[in-house]
Amino acid sequence: MLNIVVSRPDRPVELLPAGAVPEFPLDRAATFWFDFLNPSPTEIKSLSEKFAFHDLAIEDCLGDVRDPKIDLYEGYLFVVFHAITPNGMYSGFNKNEIDMFLGRNFIVSVHKQPVRAIDDSLDRCRKNVSTTLSRGAQALMHEILDHAVDELFPYMDRIQDEVDHVEDEIFSDQSSRTLNRIITLKRNLLHLKGTLGPQLEVIRQLSSGNYELVPKRSLIYFRNVYDHVYRLADTANVARDLLTGSQETYRILVDSRTNQIMKTLTIISTLILPPTLISSIYGMNFRHLPGADSSFGFIGIVVFTIGLMGGMLAIFRRMKWL
Repeated sequence: MLNIVVSRPDRPVELLPAGAVPEFPLDRAATFWFDFLNPSPTEIKSLSEKFAFHDLAIEDCLGDVRDPKIDLYEGYLFVVFHAITPNGMYSGFNKNEIDMFLGRNFIVSVHKQPVRAIDDSLDRCRKNVSTTLSRGAQALMHEILDHAVDELFPYMDRIQDEVDHVEDEIFSDQSSRTLNRIITLKRNLLHLKGTLGPQLEVIRQLSSGNYELVPKRSLIYFRNVYDHVYRLADTANVARDLLTGSQETYRILVDSRTNQIMKTLTIISTLILPPTLISSIYGMNFRHLPGADSSFGFIGIVVFTIGLMGGMLAIFRRMKWL
């Protein structure tokens, strides 16, 4: 699917009808946005022929690029960015690749899946309420990147709340369920950090002023996006460090609980030893045993055994073993 948006001087932004492809070379007085959603190889080939894009960039559009990047070609920039869509607190997230070609008066975006940031920009163009493209193709790129990044802030807020909840829960629930939640959150944050790191480098380069296609007046906007990505990456790092601390606390609490159980079982086993020894002695087949012929012999042995166990408990308490 192809959407084409045109911005001409002193005219509202225009979304061209389907199939209405402008003539090439493009009008230098206008700014164009070509958005390809899940293009076919034929559409990609046509795109390459009309814009004379490099084969390596076209190859990246056809395939999947693992990490965001930025490449400078003659007359245009090629930027790969990942829009992150969370699936849920413990279900990870999807990475929707956005490939963008930035020229002096055009921007071409290619993506295999719908991207909310792009859809929002297209909706504003349909309603004739967007003036972004009139400020240049780089302004539209900034808008797409900014919206894609800002969508992560609510997710990170929920992650922080969940981390706080897990930190409180480990003191009342040391079950495997709590440990699984900690490990899952850590894994998701690790994957998120692995995506935000390269994105941070891409935005840094766009805001560095090293590219003629990104004028100085736009640098401050890309620096603002850089700040947002940096905050997200820092928040992910802090949350992961907190979860690492929570995991260590969980391990200490479980070890302490296990030690307490072993201590209790050891004391019980120790207290059972005297009755076992006495009953073993009086269970032997000898005629002459102390108290065996007395009518109070059994009661005396029971009282003696109970007293011995009570004395052992008193000694344990005095030694602060209980």
